[in-house]
Amino acid sequence: MSQRDPVHVDELNIQQLRTLCAVVDLGSYSAASQAVGLSTPSLWARIRALENCYGATLFHKRGRRILATPEAIRLCEAVRPLIAGLESTFELVGPAAQARPQRITLLTGIRMALEELCPVLTDFCDRHPQITLCWQHAGNQTAQEMLVANEADMAVMLEPSAAQRHRQVTIEHAYEIEYLAVMPQGHPLAASAMRWTDLVAYPLITGNAGAFVRIALDNALAQRDLSEKYRVRVETDNSAVTIACVRAGLGIGVIAGRVDGALLSGLCFRSLRHTLGTARVAVAWKRGVILPELLSELKQVICTA
Repeated sequence: MSQRDPVHVDELNIQQLRTLCAVVDLGSYSAASQAVGLSTPSLWARIRALENCYGATLFHKRGRRILATPEAIRLCEAVRPLIAGLESTFELVGPAAQARPQRITLLTGIRMALEELCPVLTDFCDRHPQITLCWQHAGNQTAQEMLVANEADMAVMLEPSAAQRHRQVTIEHAYEIEYLAVMPQGHPLAASAMRWTDLVAYPLITGNAGAFVRIALDNALAQRDLSEKYRVRVETDNSAVTIACVRAGLGIGVIAGRVDGALLSGLCFRSLRHTLGTARVAVAWKRGVILPELLSELKQVICTA
C-alpha cells in the first residue's frame, strides 16, 4: 500500500465527515444543511474541501436530486464507525464518564428474555439499582436498524448471516442454543424414534419465511426431498409464541431454544442437533462505538447466559 500523505489527513475534520454522511443519507443539499445546522453555501464548502482533500468527485446533481458517487458511498461507510467511536469517547473521559447512565436500552427476543436472560440480568440490575433497564422485543433487522439510529444501546439476537448483517453493526458471538421439535405430552412422536418423514406427517408451527429456524428447517427437508410433503399451520415471529401454539394443540413446534428452558415445562421435545446443528446467539452494538464500562459489563453478563 502507498504511504499516506499526513498533510491530507490534517485537512480533515469531524464536521466535514458528518456533512458527507448527511448528504449521502438524505440525497439533498438543502435537507442535509438543515440536518447539520449549516447554510447551503457552507455545506457546499465542506463537500468541496473533502473532494479537494481526496481528489475525487463525491456527488453529482441530477435534476433536483443529489447522487452520491461510489467513492462517496465507500468513504461514508468507512467513516461512520470513526464518527461513532469519537462520539463514544465522551462516555469514557470527562464529566459524562463520571456520571452513570440513567437508562440502558436492550433489545432481545422474547424466548431468550424469559429463559436465559432474566436470571443473569436480575443480578445485573441488583448491582446497579440506579439504572433503568429499558428491555424491548425486536427482531434481527429491526434491532440492527435501531442500533444504527442510536435508538438502542445493545441487542441480543440469533447471529445473522453475512447477508443479513448491517454494515454498521458489530456482532459478537455469545452462546449457543439447540434446534428442537416440541410437542404436547402424549403425542405419538414423544414416545418413539422420530424421523423426518414422521415429523412432516403433522402440521408444524415455526418461524416465518426468512427466520433462522425456518431456513434451517426448509434446508433439512429439501435435502430429504420432503419440501412438498410438509405443511406449516402457524408462522410466528418468535419461539415463545411457537411454544404457546404447541400448548394450544395447533401442531408440532420447531424452535431454537434450550432443552432446560422453563417455557418447555410440561411439554415433550426432541433435539434436532444431529441434523440441524446448533443456533448461535450474538450480542450486537453500533459499529465503532467504544463500550463504556457498564455496557462492557452487560455484554459479559449476557455471554454467561
